[in-house]
Amino acid sequence: MTQDNSRPLKTRTGEWISPQELQEVLAEGGYSGTDRKNFLNSILTELAAENAGHGEFGAKAESLLAEVRNILEQEQEKHGQRPIVEDLP
Repeated sequence: MTQDNSRPLKTRTGEWISPQELQEVLAEGGYSGTDRKNFLNSILTELAAENAGHGEFGAKAESLLAEVRNILEQEQEKHGQRPIVEDLP
């Protein structure tokens, strides 16, 4: 599945993108703050949906989830908000 702007969340083999690939996608030009937030939310939504029936994440999904949490925490700290990781299990 891809987000509306066609940035892939999974590789051609069906594996989740790596944290490094996520950083590369976010570094692309043309990403507004809202687009960045929406893209990160779409990753969290897809991770949650895939995990709903399995009970645990695979290694790639876990590393991607950790990177998304790290990025969101940094973004919230920039704006003086409580880090999102305090709200997540």
